[in-house]
Amino acid sequence: MTLYHPHEKEQVIAIKNQLETAPKVQKQLKEKFAYGENMFFDLDLLEYRIQNSRKVIAEELDVKSLYGVNENIAQGSVGSAFIGYDNKEFLPEYQFEGLFGEQLNDIIRESRYRINGRIGGQKAYKLGHGYHGRTAKERSEHSRKGNLAQGNHIWSLDELVSLHEIREESVGKGSFKTKPCMTYVTEKFNERHGTDFTKIALKSAYSQNKHRLSEAGFEIAEPFIWNLDKILSLHEIREESVGKGRYKTKPCMTYVTEKFNEQHGTDFSKVALKWAYSQNKHRLSEEE
Repeated sequence: MTLYHPHEKEQVIAIKNQLETAPKVQKQLKEKFAYGENMFFDLDLLEYRIQNSRKVIAEELDVKSLYGVNENIAQGSVGSAFIGYDNKEFLPEYQFEGLFGEQLNDIIRESRYRINGRIGGQKAYKLGHGYHGRTAKERSEHSRKGNLAQGNHIWSLDELVSLHEIREESVGKGSFKTKPCMTYVTEKFNERHGTDFTKIALKSAYSQNKHRLSEAGFEIAEPFIWNLDKILSLHEIREESVGKGRYKTKPCMTYVTEKFNEQHGTDFSKVALKWAYSQNKHRLSEEE
């Protein structure tokens, strides 16, 4: 979180209010979707978040009135409830785990980005606004700029190296101390190259082109792929965890998360592993 002088004091107060309210929002969401009783809790909550903006959720839960905060803090609290907070240097006493892990939150953001794009396009078409209200020449120029903003241009090796270096430099500058900060990456890359890319566009460009960095002598870790061996590993650790938590006949996801991440050098959240297991457990029949 970036603070701007001379309003640092007011910003810190607002951030504290947001982080104090977020766990209360989590409790509301858990009650809403019957956490601990509903076996599809994670899926129901995931669908709910994808289909609703922070503003809609804040209004539906009446966060503003219930906790005496303004609209911005109410919406920010909803976002923090899903993402969590783990900054060990800035307000470390407010740390808490989000409802979803970072990877799943990224998927949600991209899903909402696509959904909103489709809805906005349909409305614009009906009303003759935006793209559909422009001349052919204007539409052509709009498309060109849109492609650039989405990262759909030919990436030179120099640009990829620059993106990679800024990405490495950004590690620890955001909420997560061991992961890149895409807000920092986006600001620095656009400033250096005179572009106007979005965070999603740069993430997509890096993901699709990072294999080319080997041409410049960089070694990039391979993406985590849920092959059968990893599904089996997750299943075995899950079976091993039964009785190690609050429920004596159920798996303990805290144990599963710790052991799986330790064994595979990953940083998955409990929700992410539960999601991965639910989506891939049918493949365990391949081993029989």
